[in-house]
Amino acid sequence: MTQLKSWIGERRWLVGVVAGVAVVLVAFIVAVVLLTRLYTGEVLPGVHVDGIAVGGADHDELADIVTERAEDRASQRIEIVGEDDTITVTHAELGESHDAATAIHRAWRQGRQGFVARLTTNVRAWRGNLDVQIALPQRVDTDRVQRIAETFDRDEQEADITFVGDGDDVEVEVTEPELGVTVLTDTLRDDLLDLIDERAAPNEPTDDTATLDVPLAAPTEPAITTADLQAVVPLAQEVINGPVILRHAVGGDHIELSPVELTEVLRIDRDEDAAEGERLQVVGDADHLEELVADLDLTVDPVEVTVTLVDDQPRIEGGTRGFEPDLDAATDRVLALATGIADDDDVLDDDVPDDVERPERVGELPGATVEPDLSREEVKELGIDEDGELVSVVGGGVSQMATTLMNAAWFAGIEVIQFQPHSLDFERYPEGREATLAWDAIDLVIENDSPTASSSPLPRPRGSWRSASGAPRGLR
Repeated sequence: MTQLKSWIGERRWLVGVVAGVAVVLVAFIVAVVLLTRLYTGEVLPGVHVDGIAVGGADHDELADIVTERAEDRASQRIEIVGEDDTITVTHAELGESHDAATAIHRAWRQGRQGFVARLTTNVRAWRGNLDVQIALPQRVDTDRVQRIAETFDRDEQEADITFVGDGDDVEVEVTEPELGVTVLTDTLRDDLLDLIDERAAPNEPTDDTATLDVPLAAPTEPAITTADLQAVVPLAQEVINGPVILRHAVGGDHIELSPVELTEVLRIDRDEDAAEGERLQVVGDADHLEELVADLDLTVDPVEVTVTLVDDQPRIEGGTRGFEPDLDAATDRVLALATGIADDDDVLDDDVPDDVERPERVGELPGATVEPDLSREEVKELGIDEDGELVSVVGGGVSQMATTLMNAAWFAGIEVIQFQPHSLDFERYPEGREATLAWDAIDLVIENDSPTASSSPLPRPRGSWRSASGAPRGLR
């Protein structure tokens, strides 16, 4: 023991040094422990999230700060200015979202991982020279941005004109042409994404509205233009400017089409391949006209002529012509009269009622005349006039001579080239084997096709007869 005390005494200075080091070391350890526990339960000073200082905040406060910042970012507005429309959208509507949880975790873990890193970070925080910037992670839905960009596309609007009816009233509805707008959607999408990135920088304000102009391609022209519209509007207006009348010339019903009915028969037709100014045309529809006049008596049957005896006097009755309407031609005439492009052949000069306000919209119903099998003119050839009186006509024995000659040729085997039986039945002639003649109209033609000449009796003066012979073969 004496020796130990002697040794310590001799080395007292060394003991003092060791004791001092031990004290310093203990003090250091205590200081380190105190420093690492100095910011327990709060974020280290000098930590920022998206530019906002969050030092000193406890975990709940940190979560509130970061979550509110994320919501502010999502509510940022961008005003997108297009050719005709301007829309204001938020970043959230563009598909932007933020990962607040990750930012909260990164901020909270500062100074809490690894002894050395923990010590140095806490020391820097204690000394006030810690500056940690934590970004607020964001994601952008590029598909949604693309869809927003595409909403500014606008197809060209072609000129158009239609008839719009409301009961007995009808009017012309005109659609003006508009140029088409084609947005450079890829460019707009990229511009939006770039703007979102710029506004995501720390300390960027979140309460302002950014403006972005929509990039456009060259405008597209509509297929139907103003020139086409200007050419057809006056014609369409004229169509509804009054009725059109087609008068029946043979006693049938007249056709009268009101403006509303005209818009059913006539329509506006489009032909994009036509020249400019001619792509819209007023055209007719014969099928619709046929439907409208289905209940009218337009077809008139011919009436055959009859000859009856009244008080021993012949009377002619019937013999009137019939009529078959041509609805295709009628549709063309309605079109001409309704649009005011009718020529003299379309407009009816006579037989226009006095109460018609616009006689230039009245025409005759087109169609074909149907003749009866026996007309009044043919009956008149028998010597009966319109009043049933007997009159002198060229004839008398002519049919008898023609019938005799025809039968002679018939039984002689000579070819009968042309003949016509009477329209009336005469008992004195063989049925079907008789012939009549009419000056410059009806003839009897026979041809001698026998190997010898033929002869026929011809009347001589004073009632005698002579024989004409020597008609050579082949003579007609």
